[in-house]
Amino acid sequence: MTRPATRPLAELSADELVAAVHPYGQWSGPHTAGAAAQLAELVRYLNHATLDRPGEALPDPNIAAADVRADRQGQGRDQPGQG
Repeated sequence: MTRPATRPLAELSADELVAAVHPYGQWSGPHTAGAAAQLAELVRYLNHATLDRPGEALPDPNIAAADVRADRQGQGRDQPGQG
């Protein structure tokens, strides 16, 4: 999946953004290391939002987990052999 030139990054869904930056099927050591570094940065971002600005963080981490599960189930990605 590639990002259409007319859509700003902020408008992409999480799946679209990841696929644009890390195309499926094009795994490599450097690509995987880059994805891991980005994941670490996202965790840092969430930690700062939670600790520094609690009013801007999710009130309950389980909300994020439930949102991710619902999104994955809606896309059929929680089925065996899927993404």
